[in-house]
Amino acid sequence: MDWLVANERPDLVFEATSAYVHRGERPRATKSFGIQAVDLTPAAIGPAVVPAVNLGEHTSAPNVSLITCGGQATIPMVYAVSRVVPVEYAEIVASVASPSAGQAPGPTSTSSPRPPPAGGRRSAARSAARPSSSSNPAEPPMLMQDTIFCAIRPTPTGTPSPPR
Repeated sequence: MDWLVANERPDLVFEATSAYVHRGERPRATKSFGIQAVDLTPAAIGPAVVPAVNLGEHTSAPNVSLITCGGQATIPMVYAVSRVVPVEYAEIVASVASPSAGQAPGPTSTSSPRPPPAGGRRSAARSAARPSSSSNPAEPPMLMQDTIFCAIRPTPTGTPSPPR
């Protein structure tokens, strides 16, 4: 950070080192030097951003957090469905090769529905969402796979309810 500020003084930095380093450097970058940071680590500091859904909402935030690759790949799909019909519940399951999963900041699987994650609040279900991920140690490593389920409410005629 010192070299960057002394030689370049950027307006924006992409932090991709580690959550530990980002937690230490982010306050210095944003407060001391006035540099906006895009967090690509699991530090989860600042508002969660899914560019296809809510990028414009956080352009002035000193630090934004790009959520997991599984979230970046699936939340825009749930958002697209929710623009056509109300999504009452969404479930996302991401499967990824163990070497590319890295160290997770917390549990990697959930056992019960919970409120939609901040990054997908506008796009996910109205009442509950269940993100889940698994890392697979298979050799050769598997390609990432995402599965998305959206529960929509049918009308009395059996067709999906009209757009909001």
